[in-house]
Formats: sequence, C-alpha cells, structure tokens
Amino acid sequence: MSKRTELTNFINDLKLAFTANTLTAVQVPKFLIDPLYCRFAPTLRNYPQYLEVFILEGANNVEVVYMSYTYSEMRVCVLRTEILDYLTAYNKVLDMEETIEKEKIKEAPKKEDSKWTYESYAEEAKRTRNSELNQTDWVLNTVLGLAGECGELVELVKKELYHKVPMARDAVIKELGDQHYYWTEAVSALGSMLKFNVQDVIAANSKKLRDRYPNGFIPGGGKREESDNKTYKPSNVQVFLDDLITKLNLQ
Repeated sequence: MSKRTELTNFINDLKLAFTANTLTAVQVPKFLIDPLYCRFAPTLRNYPQYLEVFILEGANNVEVVYMSYTYSEMRVCVLRTEILDYLTAYNKVLDMEETIEKEKIKEAPKKEDSKWTYESYAEEAKRTRNSELNQTDWVLNTVLGLAGECGELVELVKKELYHKVPMARDAVIKELGDQHYYWTEAVSALGSMLKFNVQDVIAANSKKLRDRYPNGFIPGGGKREESDNKTYKPSNVQVFLDDLITKLNLQ
C-alpha cells in the first residue's frame, strides 16, 4: 500500500472515530509516527502506534485526540481540527517525496559500462580545459602534456622489462587515459587553428596506411611516397612555431 493511500485511510479512520460515542483507538501509519509526534507531542518518552479519539467533556464538547495511548505517560491533547489540517497538508510532503524520487531516476549516473563516443569524450574534456590560455599556450599545453604522458607509459614498460616491477593494470589504464585526454585536446587545439577535425585526422591516417600497406603489413616499411623524402617547406604556421620555440627557450 502506498503512503498516500495509508494517509487517506488514516484520515478517514480518524473522522469516523470522532462520530463514535466511546473512546476509540486509531492506528498511526508507521511513516507518520515520527513526524506526527514530533509536531504535536515532542515531550513524550515513547511514540505509541495508536491515537485515542474522544469528545472532551465541557460546555463546547470539543473533539480532541490524545497523543498517548497509555495512562502511565504524560498525555498531550490536540484539537481535531489541528491534527486533520496537519494530515491534509502532509499530502504536500508526499508530493515533494515523489518529485525528488522522479528526479533521482532522471539524474541516475551512467553505468560503468556506458559506451563513450569520441564526441562525448571530447565534450567531457572541455570541462577541465583552461579557458584562460591563448591559442599558443593551449597548443603548447596539449602537445607537451601528450609527450609527458607518453613518457609515463614508457617508464612503466621500462620498469617491467629492466627492473622486474610488474605493470599494474590500473596504472596502464590511467596513463593511456591521460594520453587520450591530451590527444583529444591536441586535436581540438590544433584543429581550431588549422581548420580540421578528428575525422580529417582519421581519414588521412587511414589513407596513408592503405596506400603504404595495400595488402596488409609487410616487413620493410611498405610503399613510401616520394613526398616523404621531399625537402621541407615552411607552412603558414611558421610564425606560430617560432613563438613556441621562443617560449621553450625562455623556460
């Protein structure tokens, strides 16, 4: 039975009890015991599970509820109208509980086995990007970060091979993750400057590999384009590279 149904039944039982000519005990729903007694009878040592309903003798024949079921305890008397108003208003508390529960369902965290796409990870990487860096510093931060993380992985492999220190699975995953972060940011930083995106990078690399190894891998490096041996010609980013070199020399 839902809390709302229990509350409705409890209110109806109280109203029915007030029509009786004798003392009537009405059971309180478990979820209501603490809030009800904290509101009307916080001084009681124990919170009973029943309310006593009766007509208080007097000139006005006031309908009241005793908040204690045993005569051995201090008894707290509450007017019928007060307790019914409180119980009716408690529906709003239940409304709030239901709203919070629905929001929890909506905002449930992703499961650990959720599939990441490049686009979703790139959006995640933006969250920790230093937006105060200029274009030059942004690029420099990503490429140096990528180089540094590659060195961290090399160190793990070196210790495995030459120092007999086993590579820990979690450590390898962490270093590869750091590399992926800086690689993703490098694509964003350099791509924004040179007008390309990750699809351009993947397409260019795939084409190069297919041209070099048309029938799959073969020893000897595969087919090489003549352009691989051509003399280097400065591009339109020479000024940018000079700026990077200047920064490195100053450090």
